[in-house]
Amino acid sequence: MRGKRFDLESESRLSSLLEPDRPGQNRSGRQPARRIGEPVALRRAARQVDQAYPDIDPDVREEDREQLVRELDRRQRSDDWRDYTWADLQRAARALLQPGQSRQRGRSGRWNITPSRSRNALHQQPAYRPLVGFLLAQVDEQAKPRFLRTMWRLYLSTFNRHSSLTQQLARRLDACVRHTLLPIRGAVDLGILKPRSAVENLAARMAADPSPFEFIKDIGIEAPHGEGLMAQVHERFVRQHGATQLRRHQEESSRLLYWIAPPNARPMEAGAELGINALLAPWERSEPGRELRKRLETALIRGFGDPRIIRTGAWSRSRPDARAVMMRWLAGETIEVFFEIISKAVTSHMWADRRGLWTELYRASRIHEAWFALSPRGEEAARRLRGNQDVPLAYGRNESRNSGDRDKCLLVMRIDRDRVVVEGSHSFKTHVYRRGDRRSVSLYEDTYDCDNVRDHGRTGHANAFVHHSAWERRVRAALDG
Repeated sequence: MRGKRFDLESESRLSSLLEPDRPGQNRSGRQPARRIGEPVALRRAARQVDQAYPDIDPDVREEDREQLVRELDRRQRSDDWRDYTWADLQRAARALLQPGQSRQRGRSGRWNITPSRSRNALHQQPAYRPLVGFLLAQVDEQAKPRFLRTMWRLYLSTFNRHSSLTQQLARRLDACVRHTLLPIRGAVDLGILKPRSAVENLAARMAADPSPFEFIKDIGIEAPHGEGLMAQVHERFVRQHGATQLRRHQEESSRLLYWIAPPNARPMEAGAELGINALLAPWERSEPGRELRKRLETALIRGFGDPRIIRTGAWSRSRPDARAVMMRWLAGETIEVFFEIISKAVTSHMWADRRGLWTELYRASRIHEAWFALSPRGEEAARRLRGNQDVPLAYGRNESRNSGDRDKCLLVMRIDRDRVVVEGSHSFKTHVYRRGDRRSVSLYEDTYDCDNVRDHGRTGHANAFVHHSAWERRVRAALDG
């Protein structure tokens, strides 16, 4: 078939692309075509087009996997390739080699990113093992580039350095990808096709680059946050960033931060909690500089949401101590922003008189969490003050039924971890709940009602303090009691 010219319809058929050798025969004895120099300009142009319009592998639905493999097995046994396209072979390759569900939830509650040993991989079934050899036989420099790309992606996504499939696929790809226009030469030169050292070599190279996410893309790996090889590289890369190292070198924090939450790409999903844990661990008992803290806070919230209101995803899988660091930072941000809003939305002097106490308690590391509920006027002030920020401001709303209460703004704080305090604007009393009281007002609610807070004071679940002389001393005594 390769020795003849065919019309466009025939060119799309697998059978027209494998002649004169039949599918599965050994083609290693054929001499490669003579090459005249290295087509540098052509490779550069092809890389640019490839990055702008990457091939998308044909989709494989879970329920179709075995049917696709059976069809490939039938055709290979009967040597019947009529109307069978390269796209069909790509689908069959993915159905055969890719485990059905390669990411299984572990008991720890996070995604496992270790090499998959799922029994859902059809190539491990004895009946289909001969098809692996058939597929590998098609991986040579005369194969269609889009088929080689699929096999390259499968090598990355199913990577296991101890697997014979990974090792065989690496050898076949290494023998031919250097002579194709696939833009993966950078990855190959770095030893990606050497399974025993690929993870360590790539993680070390990432640690030397200021933008590892872009670096990985540039060397031809389309999914830097992918599974298989890149999941293992990610784990190794994170382990290279110790708490002391991150505390001393801001550039190390930025490198890791923008790896898991790239500024111009989607944030990492599976495995992101490892990076979050590493980034926040240095600050469990100390504070970073204001610039670094703001950078970490902004990028992590932009990438993974506000942990005060997000109950799933990376925050749910991160360590409690790491989340506590972010909660503490957000408490300081919340109090600071609340002051700004109140100064614009409330004309009464009463709030300004209370600002010093809460600022002092936060600086003394006693306020661990904070949340506020805004009146309609407060919301308007918030939009004006913070509307141009990268990260949207999160808050609740004061939806009190009493008309006089609707103008109030409430600040809800967790102090000393087991005390809940509600402070309010205007003449609203300071409410201090009893230590560890489960019936206290909850933080991070969507709406609040001033009457509900007052009811807790009336029924004895909270001490309510009027802002008269010595109120600050009485609040402190209640907190320390």
